[in-house]
Amino acid sequence: MMPELELLAKAPSHGHILLLGHHTVLLEAWHGGDVPLPETDTLEALHIFDETTEYRAVWSEARGRYLESVLTDDTIDHECAEEERMYLSARFGDARTYLIIRDYYAIDEDEAVYLAGYRILGVGGGA
Repeated sequence: MMPELELLAKAPSHGHILLLGHHTVLLEAWHGGDVPLPETDTLEALHIFDETTEYRAVWSEARGRYLESVLTDDTIDHECAEEERMYLSARFGDARTYLIIRDYYAIDEDEAVYLAGYRILGVGGGA
C-alpha cells in the first residue's frame, strides 16, 4: 500500500522512477500520476528523477517513518562533483542499463575530502 508522502508533489513530472518495494523492483519512464506500487507490497525506497531534480523517500526503521528529500545541485553543499555509471542487473531488461549518478564531495575542517551526497540524474544504456 502506498504511504502518504508529504514531498511527493515536488517530484519531477517527467523522467524516471526507481521503486524498491519489499517484493517489487521497478525502473521505468515516469510521466507523473500514481506511483505503481502493488497494493500487497510495502515501499522501501522511491526515487523519481530527471536531469535536474531527484525526489527520494527511504524508509527508516529507526525513525519509524519515510525520510523524504528533494535534491538538486543547489541543495547539496559541496566543493566539487563527478558523475559515474552504476550498471544494473539484467532483471531491468538489458545488462547494459545503468543509472547516471552525480557524487558530491566536500572538504572538512581537517581538509579531508568526503562524499557529501549523491543524486540520480538519469538512465543510460539499454533502458
